[in-house]
Amino acid sequence: MVCNGMIYINAIIAGIAAIKQSKIYSKAKSKMRKFIVLCGPSHCGKSSYAKKAGANYAVISSDIIRNNLTGKTKLSEREDEVWRMFSKCKNEALIDRRNIILDACHITPQARWHALRGVGAEYQKICVLFNVKLKTIISRNGGQEWVKEMWQDFQDRRITKQKLLGEGFNKVKIAKG
Repeated sequence: MVCNGMIYINAIIAGIAAIKQSKIYSKAKSKMRKFIVLCGPSHCGKSSYAKKAGANYAVISSDIIRNNLTGKTKLSEREDEVWRMFSKCKNEALIDRRNIILDACHITPQARWHALRGVGAEYQKICVLFNVKLKTIISRNGGQEWVKEMWQDFQDRRITKQKLLGEGFNKVKIAKG
C-alpha cells in the first residue's frame, strides 16, 4: 500500500515538474505582476534603480512623500504621516493591479514585513538587496556622518538571500555598486 502511495506521489511530483518546464507555465509566470522591495542604506542607488524601471511600475518612494510633506528628504517629525501615505499609495497600487516598486530602506525585518503585508499570490515578490561599499555611499552624500552609521547598521544585520526568501520573497536580486 505504501508503495502505491509512493508511486502516486512521485507521479504528482513528476507532473508538477513537467508543468513548470512547459511554455504555458513560463508565459503565465512572466505575466505575473511584480512587487519589488528595494533594500539598502541611504545613497546606495535605490532611487536610481527605481527610475530606470520607467512607466511600467508604480514607484512609491518614502523620500518623495517626505519631500512633498516637509520640503526635505531627511527624517522629520511627520514620519508617521509619511508612512501612512506610503502604505496608502502601496494599497492603491495593489487595488489597481500595478507592478510596484517600493523605494525605501527596508533595513529591518519589520519594515520588510510591512512592505509585503497585503500582497497576494498574483504578485512575484522580489527583493533587490543593495551591496554598496561605504566609500561609494560617502561620495554620493557629501560625507554626512549619519549615513556611515546607517551603512554600518545595514552591514551588522547580515541580510542574506536565505533570510529574505524566508521572509516571503519569491526572488532576491543583489545589486552592487
